[in-house]
Amino acid sequence: MLNLVSNAVKFTPPGGRIAVRGSRGAGGGFQILVEDNGPGIPAEKLEAIFMPFTQVNNRYDRQAGGTGVGLALVRGLAELHGGDVWIESDTGRGCRVYVVLPPAVEREPVETAA
Repeated sequence: MLNLVSNAVKFTPPGGRIAVRGSRGAGGGFQILVEDNGPGIPAEKLEAIFMPFTQVNNRYDRQAGGTGVGLALVRGLAELHGGDVWIESDTGRGCRVYVVLPPAVEREPVETAA
């Protein structure tokens, strides 16, 4: 959450809008949506920004700084839990970042030696 919200804050201009929502995802999992009305991301860069140390080159990147590892960490953690992450963006109109985590898996109790 920290990486997603901090990106939205960094790349949304003063007076912009950021929304964070949690809801039940498809299949009963948990879905997080972070939406902003910042500069957006060009379609050809959407997958590349999940690579470590990759940033979109725009005026907001130069002002905001950062290392380009936040979204790679988000994707890696979501995938470790069996989830998924993707971005929908309209250049010049903002981004919607989705994180979907599967429902909890019930496990059989483990017997321990007495």
